[in-house]
Amino acid sequence: MRSVERHSFYLGGREVFRFCVIGIALFLCANALSAQTKKRIAVYAFDDSIAGTSSMNVGLKMADALISKLAETGTFEVVDREYLNKIIAEQNLKMGDRFDATGAAKIGKLANIDVLIVGHIDAFNANISVEKKQGFVSNKQKSIGTVNLKATVRLINVETGSIVSAPTASVEQSKVLAESSQSNLIQGQANETAVNVNSALLKLVDKGIEDASMDLSTQIAAASSKFTGGGAKGALSGKVIGLEDGRVLINKGSAAGIKAGDKFTVIRSTDTGMKDPDSGKPVFRKKKICELTISETEDSLSSGACKGSAAQAGDELAVTQN
Repeated sequence: MRSVERHSFYLGGREVFRFCVIGIALFLCANALSAQTKKRIAVYAFDDSIAGTSSMNVGLKMADALISKLAETGTFEVVDREYLNKIIAEQNLKMGDRFDATGAAKIGKLANIDVLIVGHIDAFNANISVEKKQGFVSNKQKSIGTVNLKATVRLINVETGSIVSAPTASVEQSKVLAESSQSNLIQGQANETAVNVNSALLKLVDKGIEDASMDLSTQIAAASSKFTGGGAKGALSGKVIGLEDGRVLINKGSAAGIKAGDKFTVIRSTDTGMKDPDSGKPVFRKKKICELTISETEDSLSSGACKGSAAQAGDELAVTQN
């Protein structure tokens, strides 16, 4: 009877071991498949020449914070920024202000990444204001810190050299950094918080950067479907508004990374008059209308000349591939 129990226990242990091995193998396979489906993404240091914040390293801090937030989402395989810098240095390449998407795609291919994120600080302001209040018993004073930050990133599909998304984040922070009071009844008696207001303001700046990077990472993760599994090549979620003084006006501008000299193909959906036999819905065909070259940009508008047929409101845009 005892020998049978020992034998039964031995078989149970062997089965447990076998199931453990199978479980580990399945776990490793799942991780491997997950790694294969994740897109490799890299973030370059934000250009802060427009806002003039290079002395405060706002651009570098934004890039580092965004890298951290993107890694936390688990959606991407985030490439270390130092590795990207090494590739740029080895190839003697430059990442100039508002460089074109084609140059970014070249760098991305050398770094073996799928998507390169390039950002810039559109606006930045950090100030300390003093609020005084006089009373019968005492005079009070507050030091209030305010931070305003706006940043835009461009997601560049390395394979196609196209901008697949250009999310923007704006943050406004306001906080009392220090308070003090001076008694009017007892001469020389004062009460104040022992706070270095400049250090407190820098912490408020860091909080603004943290909030902006969180907002951007959420938008980037939401836009990941545009470049996961190949994405929509050359797509840009922009449309023609209409014509103004012979130029084509579109609803995307510098905030979306568009600059003078950028080229787009204007496309119009036309009804073929036929229906899909499965769904019964009308069948539309994409028709190339003209080639648009941007000459002027504003924050949310751009315009330029279109070579070809006349564009009209509602026509869609696609990035022209070089």
